[in-house]
Amino acid sequence: GAMESSRSMERFDEVIPGLAQTNCPGPYWVAGEIETLAEQAIPDIYINPYSSNDRILAMFIYQSRPSEVEGTISGELTVDSKGCLRVGEHTIFWPPDSFLREDPLRVYTRQNTLLAQVGETVELDGAEKQPQDYRFFENKVNCSGPYWGTGIMETPGSREE
Repeated sequence: GAMESSRSMERFDEVIPGLAQTNCPGPYWVAGEIETLAEQAIPDIYINPYSSNDRILAMFIYQSRPSEVEGTISGELTVDSKGCLRVGEHTIFWPPDSFLREDPLRVYTRQNTLLAQVGETVELDGAEKQPQDYRFFENKVNCSGPYWGTGIMETPGSREE
């Protein structure tokens, strides 16, 4: 939306006959599209192409919020030919506030805590995901499925044996 001045509202008087500007002098807030609470509850997904020396090393995909935890996958964290971070057959969607660093590729929290490293075995709590679980998925994700959304991650070695 946008806050409109009384002067700019004259345009709306012409477009919307009967607008009661004299009875409701403003200021006005002209609203755009309104999402339902159900629509707002759907997490979004973001892609951050990670590059170094003008070469894309990985497509870092993260969620606007951590996934619910329905299970665990484990295996070697790899990068496929498209740059997608994978564990086994799953493309991994990372939790918010995580990012990549290189030499070797590693996933960190915003507090600089190491979460995972490419080439090492990881164990990720979370849930298998479908494109419809995220907003605007089709316009962003070029990595193939199946997909795994990670929950809140623990640092390596912090799990109880």
